[in-house]
Amino acid sequence: MKTISITLITLIILLLTLTTTTAANIETNNTTIKLTINSQEATAHMINNPTSDEFLQLLPLELDLKDLFGREKYAQLPKELTSNTPRISTYDVGYIAYYEPTNSIAIYYDDDNEEISEGIIPIAIIDNNTDIFKENNTHVKIEIN
Repeated sequence: MKTISITLITLIILLLTLTTTTAANIETNNTTIKLTINSQEATAHMINNPTSDEFLQLLPLELDLKDLFGREKYAQLPKELTSNTPRISTYDVGYIAYYEPTNSIAIYYDDDNEEISEGIIPIAIIDNNTDIFKENNTHVKIEIN
């Protein structure tokens, strides 16, 4: 009986680890945001989690973005967000995620198959036009759509 309990606990821990370390099917809701760079727009659906809810409270928001590794644009937020939301270590193109160690959001526009060891918290998924982030545009306006 003791061996079965230990095996079951190990299996549960393994399953929890897998769901928090890989990009998965993430549930979005009906709330959308608009991202504007040089009169070009993209829209994104918010993800159901407490970090996303707190991010919405910061909007409208204007940020100066920096590029990282030719895969993402990022900017520090004016306020820390809750970080007690499950993290993932991989991302998909179009993810907007919170990176707690630097209190930043990252907008992923390309995929280099790298894992993010500290993990990210997905907060939205861009529906269209991720190409506007590939250019050297650095100023974005984010607002509830």
